[in-house]
Amino acid sequence: MNGFFIAVAIGFLFVSALWILRIFRTVLWLRLNVSENISSANGNNGVRFFVLIPVLDEIDILENTIKYFSSILQSFDGSKVIIVTTEEEYNLNYKGSGRDTVAMSKLLEKKYDNIICVHYPYTGGKMAHQVNYAVNFIRGSFQLKAGDYFALYNADSRPDSRTFYWVWRVVRSVRMGENPPQVFQQYGNYLGNYPIISRISNFLRKSILLSASLWQNRWSIGFEIPHSLDQFKERNARPSLFAPMNYCIGHGLFFSQRIYKEVGGFSEDMHNEDAIFGLQLNYYGYVIEPIPFFDVSYSPDSIKSLFFQKASWFFGPLQAFDYYFQITKNDPSVKRDRLLIFSLKLFSHAIYWIVGPSFLLFLFLCTAISGSTATWASFFLVYVCFLVVPNFLSWIIFRGKDATGTLVIFVYLLSGSFFFYMLHGLSGWLSTFRYFGFVVFNYPIRKSKTLILHEHSN
Repeated sequence: MNGFFIAVAIGFLFVSALWILRIFRTVLWLRLNVSENISSANGNNGVRFFVLIPVLDEIDILENTIKYFSSILQSFDGSKVIIVTTEEEYNLNYKGSGRDTVAMSKLLEKKYDNIICVHYPYTGGKMAHQVNYAVNFIRGSFQLKAGDYFALYNADSRPDSRTFYWVWRVVRSVRMGENPPQVFQQYGNYLGNYPIISRISNFLRKSILLSASLWQNRWSIGFEIPHSLDQFKERNARPSLFAPMNYCIGHGLFFSQRIYKEVGGFSEDMHNEDAIFGLQLNYYGYVIEPIPFFDVSYSPDSIKSLFFQKASWFFGPLQAFDYYFQITKNDPSVKRDRLLIFSLKLFSHAIYWIVGPSFLLFLFLCTAISGSTATWASFFLVYVCFLVVPNFLSWIIFRGKDATGTLVIFVYLLSGSFFFYMLHGLSGWLSTFRYFGFVVFNYPIRKSKTLILHEHSN
């Protein structure tokens, strides 16, 4: 084994240890903050929620989603669920075709007393266009107060039923004269469609898709929440260039009208609107407060959908310097050095995205060429410690006492994690080339919808 091989292997083992430590830190935080007794708001006492659900071709799952949110919000007087449809629907489905999400949304508005249907009347827009349109509609239709929050969710979201009660209690616990938190972030549990993935007959495909689901869960508890906690513990610290960087996710995101006005809404120019939104919050010194309950989300059930979903998400950190230039253009008073540091921190996530799989592939190729027992043993140790063990821990943590067939899950992870991780890195390279084509040749980058099969689909 050469020196570079050993250095890379040791680097992976060091990072593996950090992953495991961060995961256990999250578990400790969850145990300290999760209460089973959060079940009633006892009246809203001035706190209202406006849940924004942008939809496009969601007829299979929409009614169950609306029923779920409508039931939760019954405890909060004046709270509303806003279904945000778009004219783009008719580029996918003809009116009267039986797959008209706009028509279904109007029926749901009549069926439930706390549902509002808002239609974005243009084609070609992204989710940011729908969200901005809906927020401005609510701001013009309701007399909003300091205790009102917008909450952004996907059409297939299923947040823990205690989520809104927990946010309500945090807001109500703020002392007189103090400002309540302006932003809350809920993180994802991507095993929502595990029953569907578990029934896939092809062993390798199932292994890859399950590895992808558990990678996302590992990312929630081993990266996103720890970064949020780092920022959260610094909430009263003096802003500095070394302040923790914490980004936003486009589902499970609670934000106040004050924040929305200060950052100028969600960017309609960028591929991922949540990434630049989070960068702005970091720069302006707003803490993104973590919620200790999860949004049950869905992971793609096909390799193709998984690949293009990852490629789309990669643009979040990849465009960090585009965010920098747009923010400085819109706000000339910005301290450029501080914003640049935050942009670099966000861009580093794109570097990790590509470098990790590339280095693991390097270790594998060196191992295959060498063929020695010691080299294979070293590679296997790195592979298990870095990819399999943290993902397996996420399975145990999210499935808890109900986790069955843990040995079988370990075998699936052992078989599929390498292929998933290579796919993960390849998606980043694809988006890098797409971005290069956009910058140099002005080739448009289109954001495609991720197709996912749901347990309750018709």
